Amino acid sequence: MLFKKILKIVFWLVSFSALFLFILFINLHHIVESQIKKSDFLLHFSGRIAFDMQQFGLSSAHISSIRLSDSISVDSANIDHGIHFKPGNIIKPGFNIKRVTLSGVNIHAFLDKDGKIEIKGLNLPGTSEKSSKNNIKSFMPFWPRKIIVKNSKLMLHTEEEDFIIPFDALSSFYAPGDTINTAVRFYPFGEIVNTIVNYRAGEGIKYVKIEGKSLNTGYLNEWIAKKSDQFQFGRFTDFKLESFSPAEKWKVYISNIVFSKPSKMELKDIKTDLSFTGLKWNVNGFMKLAASPLSSELDLQYGMTLRLNKKEKKIKSEFTLKTGLLNMHSSDMNMSFPAVNISGEFSSGKNLKPSCSLVVNAKKGRLKALQYKLRARGIDIHMPLFYPAPGKKKYGTYSISSIYHDNRFAFHARGSVLQKKLSEFFIKGNMGFNLIPDIKTRFDARVKAGSNPVMSCEFETDSFKISESDIQKISLRKMPETRFDITASLKGKMTYHDHKLRSSMTLNLAHGTLQMDEDDLVVKGINSDIYFNNLFLPETSPGQIMVIDSIKKNKIKIDDTEIRFTIGQGKYLLVENIKFKWCKGLVSTEAIRFPEESGQYALSLYCDRLELTQLLKQMDAFDARGFGSLSGRIPVVYSNGSIKFDNGFLFSTPGKGGKIIIKNSERITSGIPMDTPQFSQLDLAGEALKDFNYKWVKLKLNTVEDTLLVNMELDGKPSKIMPFEYSKKKGGFIRVDASSAGSHFQGIKLDINLKLPFNEVLRSGSKLQSILN
Repeated sequence: MLFKKILKIVFWLVSFSALFLFILFINLHHIVESQIKKSDFLLHFSGRIAFDMQQFGLSSAHISSIRLSDSISVDSANIDHGIHFKPGNIIKPGFNIKRVTLSGVNIHAFLDKDGKIEIKGLNLPGTSEKSSKNNIKSFMPFWPRKIIVKNSKLMLHTEEEDFIIPFDALSSFYAPGDTINTAVRFYPFGEIVNTIVNYRAGEGIKYVKIEGKSLNTGYLNEWIAKKSDQFQFGRFTDFKLESFSPAEKWKVYISNIVFSKPSKMELKDIKTDLSFTGLKWNVNGFMKLAASPLSSELDLQYGMTLRLNKKEKKIKSEFTLKTGLLNMHSSDMNMSFPAVNISGEFSSGKNLKPSCSLVVNAKKGRLKALQYKLRARGIDIHMPLFYPAPGKKKYGTYSISSIYHDNRFAFHARGSVLQKKLSEFFIKGNMGFNLIPDIKTRFDARVKAGSNPVMSCEFETDSFKISESDIQKISLRKMPETRFDITASLKGKMTYHDHKLRSSMTLNLAHGTLQMDEDDLVVKGINSDIYFNNLFLPETSPGQIMVIDSIKKNKIKIDDTEIRFTIGQGKYLLVENIKFKWCKGLVSTEAIRFPEESGQYALSLYCDRLELTQLLKQMDAFDARGFGSLSGRIPVVYSNGSIKFDNGFLFSTPGKGGKIIIKNSERITSGIPMDTPQFSQLDLAGEALKDFNYKWVKLKLNTVEDTLLVNMELDGKPSKIMPFEYSKKKGGFIRVDASSAGSHFQGIKLDINLKLPFNEVLRSGSKLQSILN
């Protein structure tokens, strides 16, 4: 402790200067010459001693230009004294020194690179084998009752620069107990530091207090910055050092110390108890820590055992640190622990460069990141740390019992941590999804701590199965009776930089199947690679693609479906386009967004070369064969659980005809009375469609309530002779038997209206509504 050494020097110099002047005074009158010769006081000084006696009287004396050694001088000294005679011995009078006032004491001290202080020409008590704390006891009878030191300076010379520390002092002597009380006031950099020292002859220093209040440490910090950029004192600092047994115990208080590395932080209200046993120090105390990520000041209780090795000039120590509630806060997240325990070792060698290893233990931590809808609890950490850098690999561990996203999805994690550099860490581990235990995620992360922390993390899973029960758990909704199975895997990345969390992930879906027996719905071959550019919203890039091998609903069969879509901020699904093969043709759609506030959705099916006979079969209109295709547009409207076709229109390609052969054409006349003209017309149309070559065909589709209305217009001619003849009486064609020749039509236009049940479609619409809501 440099300040302690300086204090010791000043105390002894003030005392010996006053004593020396007194001896000079009594030497002049040859009264106590024998006492001087008996003492070894002069052994404390070497070199030529000089002074100038300006005045000497019966009650006072004035001495100037005092030189005690090459390093110690006094501008002037005033001595107030008195002469008294002992009873029965008037020949040998005694002197009573009342007060000694020293002005302009100048002390030159030299600090070497090993931290030793030397004052040339002076051997202080305790620094020479010829001296001890009992040296001064023989001089107590002659010790001045009061010593005043004014306008004095301690000049400390180091290898790089010099420091001038002005000081004043007041020393009082109490003869009954041979006690000296000294108060010294230092003025480093214009500030005031008060020191009180209590000395008892034969016992040494019994009490010391060094105290400074509201010190402006600007100049001191400038000097510290030249030596180290690791720390500095706060702008205004209070400190106090106090001891009733300076060689054994001290109490220390420092109001604040600011550290700039490895990150900015401030220690406040540092209260420390120091005890010494030889070269072993024990340190215990309390303090508060204020640092950038902490949302409030942190209470710290610490202990340290420090060992000094003078021979190797090393310091080694073991320490423990226990915190109160630790609460760290940033602009977008908060983390807290009820307490943190830290233990470790500290050492410093000849180069004064410190090294430190410690272990951090923290349990039951919590984390909140409301911006990302993220919460975690049950965070346990066991982490070895090293300064300035780890010398070998030593892994820490961590575990998190629960991680919640959006208050719904629960995860857990555990793994290992490795410090790579001073503030850089590698983290490995596994994360499990509580709702689906088969999902196990491996991840590797790199974290760089500091005022602007940086994190990057890559993660992936093996393939896992998802069933309808898993979907039920995730969606938290009652789903229709469904059998679902798909193979999935995940791979992604997260980064944290400039206080912003970014994430991305690819979700691979393969070989998915969906089956709803009640609706006679079977979906096979669901495959997709979905890229999310934000996991916490979630959000995807535009143009994600899902392909489905086949979709079968009753008699309707769709193949090779491709859905292009975007998930936006977890709030909506934008279906950019749907393409699929239907009735040996191609169908595509425009964009549609889910959900819509109105609850109404309109989607147009753009049909390209749908085979007519296949279309009639899948609509359950006719059992038809033949060739020829239709193109056009079928608007589909969904609203409040209802699905409607709104004026769908399909037509054949101009200039390209086809053939249609319908086996169950009797459906055309079903429910029509036979004795009506309408029946005869439909009967003719039904007979013609049994084998009909058409030039063009049009198909119109509409729905009314639970019925699908299909209007089919054809222009062409039957392939065979029709069993019909024209009747003038009836005003139209009537069916004839085999005895009649029948009619050969060269051209005919057919206009057929069908009413088909739409109940299955309506039921699917109501289930779709339950999913969308």
